[in-house]
Amino acid sequence: MKTKLNPKIVLAGGSGFLGRALAKTLEEKGYDVVILTRDAAGYDGSGRAVAWDGKTVEDHWVRELEGA
Repeated sequence: MKTKLNPKIVLAGGSGFLGRALAKTLEEKGYDVVILTRDAAGYDGSGRAVAWDGKTVEDHWVRELEGA
């Protein structure tokens, strides 16, 4: 039985050194990479940055979990 890979991956705290490298690799492989970070406006790496503080449940980042 073949397993279908999920096209969307969410990386919590993915704006650091390892997260950026992982995001770049996953994006190159065709994944839709979402980076949850405290500084979405300042993020300049691969993937889409979404503001997240790790404490507050907010619609803008919770929606990103669907389909991941």
